[in-house]
Amino acid sequence: MQPASHENNRIIFRFMAAMVLVYALLSLFSGLPAGANLTAFVIGLILLFLGIAALMGLAWYTVIQPLPRNLAPSRKLPLTHGLRQGVALFLTLMSAVGIGGGLWDVTWHVRSGLPFGEDFFWAPHQFIYVALTAPILVAAYMWSRMLQHSSGSLRQRFKADIPVTLIFIGGVAMLFTLPADPLWHVIYGEDLTGLSVPHIVFSISSTFTAIGTMSIFLSYTPLRQTWTSIRQTNVMEVLILISLAFTFISLLMPTLGDWEVIALSTHALPRLPALVAARPDWAMPFLAAFVSIYPAAMALQITRRIGAATLVWVIASVVRSALFLAFGYGDTGMETMFLTLPFFLSLDLVAWYRASRSLPVNALWSAGAATLAGTLAVLPQIPISFTDPILSAGNLPGMVIAIFVGALAAVHMGNILGGVVLRTVRFELPVDLPVIAKPVLRYLSLLTVVIVVVAVFFILTSSMPSA
Repeated sequence: MQPASHENNRIIFRFMAAMVLVYALLSLFSGLPAGANLTAFVIGLILLFLGIAALMGLAWYTVIQPLPRNLAPSRKLPLTHGLRQGVALFLTLMSAVGIGGGLWDVTWHVRSGLPFGEDFFWAPHQFIYVALTAPILVAAYMWSRMLQHSSGSLRQRFKADIPVTLIFIGGVAMLFTLPADPLWHVIYGEDLTGLSVPHIVFSISSTFTAIGTMSIFLSYTPLRQTWTSIRQTNVMEVLILISLAFTFISLLMPTLGDWEVIALSTHALPRLPALVAARPDWAMPFLAAFVSIYPAAMALQITRRIGAATLVWVIASVVRSALFLAFGYGDTGMETMFLTLPFFLSLDLVAWYRASRSLPVNALWSAGAATLAGTLAVLPQIPISFTDPILSAGNLPGMVIAIFVGALAAVHMGNILGGVVLRTVRFELPVDLPVIAKPVLRYLSLLTVVIVVVAVFFILTSSMPSA
């Protein structure tokens, strides 16, 4: 990580401003209760945001703020190379478990009609809780390793391996947010829609862990400044793209998932259509632009490979559709995926065009191309595949503006976080050693088999409750 400067501080400020905008809008879209519950809702909203701000402050203090001139980061890494890779692969695997649990959860809500918020301990949530507990356990292990195997002051130990520190902060963040969902429901009641505030907070908290794992993967790839084709992608870069595909899927669930559900031929959640229809017409295109362009921008920023954004979409589409079919969702969910595809393609086209002319890919170019793609290829899909919002000449200007704002915020945040990953320290391993240590592959392969067997047995033997 480069020493902090005024430019770094400005970047952090702009990132925080973009995060506040998105957080406020998503909180508004989640639905505002009436009467006495509104006060509890607002207080909870403020407390959750203050917690996120405190965690961002911890990240700034441990990662961004430079050490005093007379101090240097500890030279003793808290984790060996094998343990670093094992932790990153383990967290990626547990992220897959969380994705599976999330899509299973959505399927049961749709098929059973059980409202959001009345599902604390049903089977799909147990998968999710296991996945969310993993970063906490890893953080506790890392804390022990930092104390035992590193040296210097606490900040010197945090500075020794920034990706490991980010994963540690992600675990601390999850320790804060994991109780937020049940506590929120105790105070406020059931969620009005899938786009609930605790779900948003989960996404923000998991960002720390995702940045750390992707940084570890990138630290075992050669440093490269030029743009190349996706056909030359290496194993570690594929793992990064898989992580970003999981991020995309997890963002789709609480955002576009509501519009997807009401388009199904089911009446299992009778309150949902009216709640979704009450949102502003520009909400859907704004969210579609943001959740698509955010991982797409990160993919391009990190890998510098043209086509990386579209490959993230392909991976996400295959995984999401396969799981929906396996769980009996009633649809493949591809209407939602095709709705987002033009955004991914537009960012790849901008990267190709600008790189072919040796020009930098800036946020305005990307947001402008995404807005054009959204206007010509995304908005026309809405009346074909979805029942809401209704596309008309009156709401079209607002939708186009919303796409541009969402795209600009997403590119900005994706470039900043992608830049954090890109600046990770690279390690050169001996040429006679595999990129991923053989013991790590052996243990993770065994763990994957065990998880798949347990998951299949658990899914086949679980009974779905009724509303």
